[in-house]
Amino acid sequence: MEMVILGSTGLVGTAVVKELLLEEKCTKIVSIGRRSLSINNPKILDVQVANIKEIENLTLQVSEPVFICCFGTTLKNAGNKENFFDLEYNAILNFAKLALKYNAKKFVLVSSMGANAKSVFFYNKVKGKIENDLKQMGLKSLVIFRPGLLVGNRIEARPLEKISIEFVQKLDSFIGQKVLKSFATKASGLAGKIMQESLSQDSVYKIVESSKI
Repeated sequence: MEMVILGSTGLVGTAVVKELLLEEKCTKIVSIGRRSLSINNPKILDVQVANIKEIENLTLQVSEPVFICCFGTTLKNAGNKENFFDLEYNAILNFAKLALKYNAKKFVLVSSMGANAKSVFFYNKVKGKIENDLKQMGLKSLVIFRPGLLVGNRIEARPLEKISIEFVQKLDSFIGQKVLKSFATKASGLAGKIMQESLSQDSVYKIVESSKI
């Protein structure tokens, strides 16, 4: 099986790549992004883009691959709400258009807990609009994960998120994994679930909430 990943250098994307490198059924990993994965492995093909507008028109050597979208940014990095929407929405939708172009057998999206196009919260509203528009694109199979606060070791420093993660990790021993999973998600656990869905032959549309990850 061949996998095409957007956002492979982020927290979740990195964990997904590690899982796929160990999976014998995965024969090729095409990583699309502004940065190289910097991993020397014959399975990996780095495709670097300078602008998200390039994604839709990329030429790939793949056959009925699985597309995995782990792309995500922050309001701080985007600078303002307008830039955030432009970057987040267009990168993911352009990636989905590329998936249609290459007859992808499945599209797996990492969205967010609380995603809702009618939400009063801007971040959740954007995530919800992305989900809704992907549903209308005619993808063969669409699996959407809605993780909670992502727990793991980021390369990119996010001070407030780091404090939240440390608090969540301390709660682990008091409230247990079942309750914790309803609002916090380990990146490694999410990566494992993404790999399972990617390897599955089922053609489905489903949403996986954080409590099920």
